[in-house]
Amino acid sequence: MSSLLNTGLSSLKRSLIMLAVLAFCILPAGALEPVDLPESPDTVAFNVQNNGKSFPVTLRQLEKLGLYRVTTASPFEKGQLTFEGVLFRDVLKLVGLEGEDSVVLRA
Repeated sequence: MSSLLNTGLSSLKRSLIMLAVLAFCILPAGALEPVDLPESPDTVAFNVQNNGKSFPVTLRQLEKLGLYRVTTASPFEKGQLTFEGVLFRDVLKLVGLEGEDSVVLRA
């Protein structure tokens, strides 16, 4: 019976040691802070032509405008559709065309 007790205590000691090692490894991971990643390259999303001049609009500029989300139904699709993007009026303001009577879009 004492050998069974010794085996049980030995097993318990090993388990406690393993638990201590795991705690030592895991606890510092919880104290880590997120890494600041560098900004992605500034990619041109599209160009705006105004009075013969071309102005590039970058993805970074668009991201700064903020995203809006609209969920709606469509007669062509089943269920709800969700669209995300910037407001066109914010883009017009960004490129200096706010208040214009007309704007021509070409794709």
